Amino acid sequence: QGTVHKESSHQRECHRLGAMDELALIYQCAFCGSYALWVVGVLDQHDIQLRIKFSKLKHQQHEAEDDVMLACSRAKCKARVAFLPCTTCLEYHRSKRWSEILGEDWVRKGGDAAGGALGDTPIGLSPQVPVRFVESSGEAGAPTDDEMPPVYRCVSGKWTLAQGLGPKVLDVMKNADSVSRLSAQQFKVLLKGKVFPLLSRKGDGDGKASAKAPSRTAPSEKSGSPSCAEEDVRRFLKFLWSEVPDYEEVVRTVMFAEELGTYANITHFVVSAVFCSSPDDLEALEARIHAEPS
Repeated sequence: QGTVHKESSHQRECHRLGAMDELALIYQCAFCGSYALWVVGVLDQHDIQLRIKFSKLKHQQHEAEDDVMLACSRAKCKARVAFLPCTTCLEYHRSKRWSEILGEDWVRKGGDAAGGALGDTPIGLSPQVPVRFVESSGEAGAPTDDEMPPVYRCVSGKWTLAQGLGPKVLDVMKNADSVSRLSAQQFKVLLKGKVFPLLSRKGDGDGKASAKAPSRTAPSEKSGSPSCAEEDVRRFLKFLWSEVPDYEEVVRTVMFAEELGTYANITHFVVSAVFCSSPDDLEALEARIHAEPS
């Protein structure tokens, strides 16, 4: 999985078995740097047939499928950021594992203000960017069609590359406390070693990988340990999600508007996440959000 692959003709035939396939992209959280897989569209074979006027030529069908997938990838790349639930950020916010948070949400209908179930209040969303495995080569920095985020489709229960450049098959963390999370190590080669997740997978003694709350498995300094203390991260998330009206638009303006730059190092992926910055930088971001008109 450390090499770049392109979809084979056999995989294309496997994809065609389903009448409607989900299309997914790899996203990375700009706050914490963790990776997740999100479904962003569908490939409707009936729509494909209408596009090609029910032609029996396979190359026309494949070209039509490519057009749909490329359009989906291009639209998400152009949007630059999407606000989605990040299980790692929520673990920081609640100081609990994701499985424990979900357990509370199902078992309890109510909760105290200090940290009740997810159903008590709207879930906090984090800014996430679609990951590309190749840098933009154009002068203006805009990615070409060949540089768009790779698109994945589920084949035989595995998320498999359908278009673009990326890992052939994704290693989805299937632990009980994970929701569509992706192991960061599978991207280490493609992203030239610049992988600094706050949530790491470590062996538990029997050779199996485990995913725990970041408070218990923070990476060592060699692998990019966060500079911000957990207390500072928790305070920032509580402030953002509880006290900032329309925080999504505020964060979009402060972190992703071209004229303002960004508080995270983001190129074709998140090279250095916000929580990997210094406490002073996090305070500066919080002050900038405070100053933004609501």
